[in-house]
Amino acid sequence: MNKILRIVLNSANNNLMKQKVIANNIANVSTAGFKEQYVYNIRKKDRNSNIKNINNIVFNFTRGNFRKTNNPINVSAKDNYWISIIDTDDTVAFMQTGKFHLNEKNELLLNEYPVLTTKDETIVCDNHKMPRILEDGKVVLSFKKNNKIVNKFLGQIKLIKLLPEDVIHSSHGKYFLRNSGMKKYQNLQLRDFYKVPAIANATEGSNVDLTENLINMLDAMRDFESNIQVISNEHENEDKANNLLNGVIQ
Repeated sequence: MNKILRIVLNSANNNLMKQKVIANNIANVSTAGFKEQYVYNIRKKDRNSNIKNINNIVFNFTRGNFRKTNNPINVSAKDNYWISIIDTDDTVAFMQTGKFHLNEKNELLLNEYPVLTTKDETIVCDNHKMPRILEDGKVVLSFKKNNKIVNKFLGQIKLIKLLPEDVIHSSHGKYFLRNSGMKKYQNLQLRDFYKVPAIANATEGSNVDLTENLINMLDAMRDFESNIQVISNEHENEDKANNLLNGVIQ
């Protein structure tokens, strides 16, 4: 394979990847908390000094639009705050938006994952009654006693402030820590964060710019068509050259 054809094939593969990622962005434009993705192309030399194109998918961590709701189970962490949860394999993970509900053990879940307190414990509620989550992350269970409303403290949600470069995306709005984020977590830099109003009763929309993604999709499709045309022309030229050489030899 000649050098030009190799470059064009790499470009075609890159444009196919772009179309796949952009299509996923467009499909999730209405998905709460969805983060827009991009294809980032890196060119590296291998051991034989051949240029290799490596496609990486990167995330746009800007926040989507917030919509306040009257439903207390809808929650979004503000700014760069993250809510600590326990993943299915008992590792600590982080989310920024979702819905609270209770499981069969009366544990407080964010989507499908148990929420962690500052004591690294789950929050267990009494009598299958949904607690209130305050702006500072305190979880309380309200009930009447002697004609007065009493708030029983159940726990303090573990909130940690992280930058986009501190986390790596897993799935469904769930993130794990990179090395930089792990150092912050281990150094307990969250110790003062829960004193600020870091949680809102709101849903966060996706951060997908639909117009921009539609334009990028058209560009990627046109570029891919151009790649295919170049490859087709290259094969035709090779066939013509081979026919001329065969004629000369004969």
